[in-house]
Amino acid sequence: GVSSEVRKISTMLNAIIDSLVSHKTNLDVDNRLLSLKVDERTTELSVRNVELNKAIEEVTQTKNRLRKLAYFDTLTNLPNRRYFTEQFELLLNIARREETILAFLFIDIDNFKRINDSLGHNAGDMLLQEVAFRLKHIVRDSDLLAIKNSAFVSRFGGDEFTIILNNIAHANSAGSVAARLLEGLSMPMTVEGQEFVVTPSIGISLFPRDGDSLQVLLKHADTAMYVAKAEGKNSYIYYTENMDEADIERLQMETELRKAIEKNELELHYQPQVNINTGEVEGAEVLLRWKHSELGYIPPFEFVALAEEAGVIGELGDWVLFNACLQMKAIRNKGLALPHISINVSSLQFTDNFVIKLKRVLAKIGLEPGAIVIEVTEGIIMGDASETIRRLEDIKRVGVGLSVDDFGTGYSSLSYLTRFPLDELKIDRCFIANVDKSPDNASIVGAIISMGNSLGLNLVAEGAETLEECVFLKQYGIRVVQGYFFSKPLETAEFEAVLKYPNFGEKVRRILSHPSLSSSD
Repeated sequence: GVSSEVRKISTMLNAIIDSLVSHKTNLDVDNRLLSLKVDERTTELSVRNVELNKAIEEVTQTKNRLRKLAYFDTLTNLPNRRYFTEQFELLLNIARREETILAFLFIDIDNFKRINDSLGHNAGDMLLQEVAFRLKHIVRDSDLLAIKNSAFVSRFGGDEFTIILNNIAHANSAGSVAARLLEGLSMPMTVEGQEFVVTPSIGISLFPRDGDSLQVLLKHADTAMYVAKAEGKNSYIYYTENMDEADIERLQMETELRKAIEKNELELHYQPQVNINTGEVEGAEVLLRWKHSELGYIPPFEFVALAEEAGVIGELGDWVLFNACLQMKAIRNKGLALPHISINVSSLQFTDNFVIKLKRVLAKIGLEPGAIVIEVTEGIIMGDASETIRRLEDIKRVGVGLSVDDFGTGYSSLSYLTRFPLDELKIDRCFIANVDKSPDNASIVGAIISMGNSLGLNLVAEGAETLEECVFLKQYGIRVVQGYFFSKPLETAEFEAVLKYPNFGEKVRRILSHPSLSSSD
């Protein structure tokens, strides 16, 4: 009932209101759609962020693993040669700038190759791990370049380790550290149930006294280490200028030793093993001699260790085995009485292949196996017991005798011998020397003789040089003696003359007529 004007206005207002309601509805829908898209995008970003963080973590871990592989030794977890080289250069620059002393210790494990070859690589690895562990804990934090975590004790390679001492007050400080290393490493180690004593040889070079670069300091420390080995091992030595000559001489000797066989400079000498009751020669030990064309006879202690380090001991051992058997055959052909000869075998020779070589040599020469006794060291028999027993039994099946040389100087116990198929026990000369005057040596020799007799082993006393030593051995029941009292090692012709005309009767009479033997009777 309103006027047409009002109706028009009302209609217009209703249209506007309807339009606003429709617009608001559309806005609400758009807002909901936008909110859903934002939530979806936020979720996507969150997932992407998690994935990105995971990727960053994996890359970081990979970088750390690669760095560890590049800079750390996988066996001992010590810094490796690359890390050592980079840090050494850095610290050398610091020492130059601050004018301080830097010490470089080069450490090599004595006779590690023998232990590794005897026990196997697994045992050798365990031994290196134990050495690394001790090195890290022996060296005080204050002795290191950095206080943190023994960072500059490193494994240089093989059985070689290095320690850098930075900013030390005196050169003697390096020696104090080296002395603690000798003491700490000499404590017994147990590997696979067996106890060992490992010793190091340590060479020390100092900056700036001994050099101004890594190459020079490394060379000088290495030279000093070799001098420590040559002078008896288990020691440390500072580098001095006159060592360069010794290093050059060692390299020259190594070169000449490799040529000794082709130059026919090697000889076999024989030291008789004499029955102190009858004066008869019951055997002889074969000894290798190097007669240098210019230097004359070179003592074995100067070249045998060098031959092992240079890797030619196997070739020398093969030469000794063949020529000893060849000369023994010649002695037999001349009708000379010699029950057997004893041939030393290095631990580096004592492999499965040695038995094959032994059979081949005996067959080629036509020598009966009983004419040979193979002498092995305690280091060999204390190796992998099952492997050692198997190889010894293989040798026994060939028909040759087996002897333990220098008994008493290594790791084995008398009771340990019951496990091995041995024929003979040789008492080391260090116990025989002054045995008549040393109660300690007398008790040791007495124990060895008693156990050897109870095991049914033949006993040979090495290194008897005086009448009194021989009389003492006679009193304790020793029958066979090898030493300078009866004879020095002889060249082949001299030895054959002794076999043809034995001249030990007078010395035997002096032993048997000694007052102490008469009084004991």
